[in-house]
Amino acid sequence: MENPIEIQISNITLSNCEALTNLIPAIEESKKFGTLAGGQKIAENFSVMHYIEKTQIVEEFIAVSYANNFILKFDWMKWKVGEQLLEDTNTNYSNLDLATICKLITALVRNDRFCEGYLVSCFEKGIILKILYSLRKHEMAVNKIYLKEILPLDKLSNEGKILLIRHQHNNLKDLVELDLIEEFQSFQDKKAFKECKILVAFLAEPNNQAKFFGLYRKTDLKEKEELPMYSNQLVKYAKPLNKDADFYLNLAKDSEFEKYKNRIVIDWKVRLWYNIYDTNNNKEVVKVLPKNFVMELPDLMKIVLTHFELKSIIDNPDSHSKWHESLSHLQAVYLIFDKLTRKQYVGNTLGQEGLWNRWRNYVTGDYTGGNVKLLELKSYNPDFYRTFQFTILEILSKTATKEECYEAESSWMTKLGTKADGLN
Repeated sequence: MENPIEIQISNITLSNCEALTNLIPAIEESKKFGTLAGGQKIAENFSVMHYIEKTQIVEEFIAVSYANNFILKFDWMKWKVGEQLLEDTNTNYSNLDLATICKLITALVRNDRFCEGYLVSCFEKGIILKILYSLRKHEMAVNKIYLKEILPLDKLSNEGKILLIRHQHNNLKDLVELDLIEEFQSFQDKKAFKECKILVAFLAEPNNQAKFFGLYRKTDLKEKEELPMYSNQLVKYAKPLNKDADFYLNLAKDSEFEKYKNRIVIDWKVRLWYNIYDTNNNKEVVKVLPKNFVMELPDLMKIVLTHFELKSIIDNPDSHSKWHESLSHLQAVYLIFDKLTRKQYVGNTLGQEGLWNRWRNYVTGDYTGGNVKLLELKSYNPDFYRTFQFTILEILSKTATKEECYEAESSWMTKLGTKADGLN
């Protein structure tokens, strides 16, 4: 016996909703959702039937819907209300309740199994986007969570003033990967930093959001003659300017809150990069990310990863299931760019069980992937891999032959000159 709809949708959490609504940007940017395939003649009087080959975002929508409890068990074929909603071009999808949203998604995905191309046509008509916009409104209406409900800021304020800061340097990624953030934030020149007792640090995220980095207690303050020198690395990546008003904060990180590092994302709201915490300016938590989460999977051709980011993604497949699923089945020509030497390496995934496993060779073991030129780099620079950047040059067909894969790779080597002056 099927559970009532109310019981089934009670299993849908805020993170389940976010998993689907996070697809909205990719759907908005997509111009195509499916192509006509098949029709090849395989023998006399025998041909492959035509079918609709879905694009990656459509396949991802289906997978995410199943994985996040949006596919319900009910007799969708007899659901006349849903049929009327989908057939009426004037349907207002903006205020659907969660049950109707789930039932519509179920009907669309299930019907596609019986009616080839039906789901793709719903993407093309904008119906899927309208349903997801409605889901996003539902998601936002769910009870809000505030930072002080996760970090005991009211209790900590008994120790003294709390300062919230949002790091947004141009080289922020380098500062994080080279462990320079703590040194960077210790040099200050604002009065508020002298007066604070606790510093709660965040890293800038898009859309005026901020990701929790750590909570620190000020143990000491140094200035004038006691002011320490900047490290060479900090000078290189942060280019700090000496000021007469500079002072240095000795900060002790509270390990109790390390479990939230890179996981809590808040709405920063204010324009100023730092502000004093009080009960009236508490920050809303917009999401809590999986442990060791790096980023959402973008459009494949927009992937740009540092070695640090790629290693974190590969080392934590459960937190990056979309990455794992997509890259494990992807045949491609890829590029490794060394930002230090400005040299490039072109490779392909043939025989490597997809891009995931090929790239894994560069973030495990000796980090060379068996490449001779990279072994040479390693011989005189043990940290050679730190400046690597990974991108995709061309997506290949899953049925591409060995010759076609090598031909595509060779073509890119020629275009980029990676044999004449590169790492190939």
